[in-house]
Amino acid sequence: IYATPRAIDHASVDFHLGLEPFVLRIGQLTLRDDSDPVHLSGRVTANRDGWGVSVMAHMDEILPARLLGYWPGELKPGTRKWIEDNVFDGVMRNVSVALTGAPGERPAFYLGAELDGAEVRFMRTMPHITGGKGVLQLENDRLVVSIDAGTVATDGRGNVDVAGSVFTIPDVRVREGPARVDLMASGPIPAALWLLNRDPL
Repeated sequence: IYATPRAIDHASVDFHLGLEPFVLRIGQLTLRDDSDPVHLSGRVTANRDGWGVSVMAHMDEILPARLLGYWPGELKPGTRKWIEDNVFDGVMRNVSVALTGAPGERPAFYLGAELDGAEVRFMRTMPHITGGKGVLQLENDRLVVSIDAGTVATDGRGNVDVAGSVFTIPDVRVREGPARVDLMASGPIPAALWLLNRDPL
């Protein structure tokens, strides 16, 4: 799963394993290192049609870089890359991950987290959002970042408040694929004009 071994300070698990048919029930798996613990529960089955899975994980709080350390490179690599390249500083709170799927079906994936004090790059040609608060959600291959609070600096013309803005990538599997920015902005007129004069606006 990982290119290099992961060091875990503490692990505890409550589970039941049945072999005919194969059923692994995880009441709770807790992993702890020098960050907040990860709590996982769920069920894994196997039959002639393949593997079935219903697993949920939760963390109260984690830094974006630390989350990427837990995130296997082969799992939703497009979303992992976007977070690595575009979410800086700040804290991710109430992080929830779910993976569910019946045997023979493509598993459904969900990731949800609250952003607090984050620096976010929402467009390559635009200054970063700073002091960002909001919600990041990934449902299968659709990524949505909703900004509840945050500002954009405009090269000496004042700050623009971008609360209410929404950034959407319809399919994170598509490299350099289309994205939609619903920008809500308030601030000094010179600052707004400066933003509107930048590519691709």
